[in-house]
Amino acid sequence: MNFHYAAVNTLYLLALNIWIVGEILMALLILPRIFKSLPDQVHPSEIADAFMERFAKTKWTCLGILFFTSLVKLWAWEQPTPWILLRYAAILIMATIYMGRVTKRISFSVPVAYLEVLFAMVALFFS
Repeated sequence: MNFHYAAVNTLYLLALNIWIVGEILMALLILPRIFKSLPDQVHPSEIADAFMERFAKTKWTCLGILFFTSLVKLWAWEQPTPWILLRYAAILIMATIYMGRVTKRISFSVPVAYLEVLFAMVALFFS
């Protein structure tokens, strides 16, 4: 029983950390440097969209792992306390922001990436 919980929790935390680190690297390090060095005729959203497409497979994989492991954890080991429900709400908001960016309903900007990182860190804090 403990081995199963450790395996599921490890997958959950690994997927959440890959998501957070990817967003932090993109929002704080990579995109601001790219935006500063762009010539005037290139629009920053084109670069951001290209970068998002490269990272999309990793994020979809992480989202699937988060969804699956969250359901397993909630079903098998966790009681739905307010803190646990807050964690899953943060994951749901984080995933909604990401899906809105993928479907182009939410345009990419650095503040949107900060918001996604904030909800991911809330989910990690309550894990």
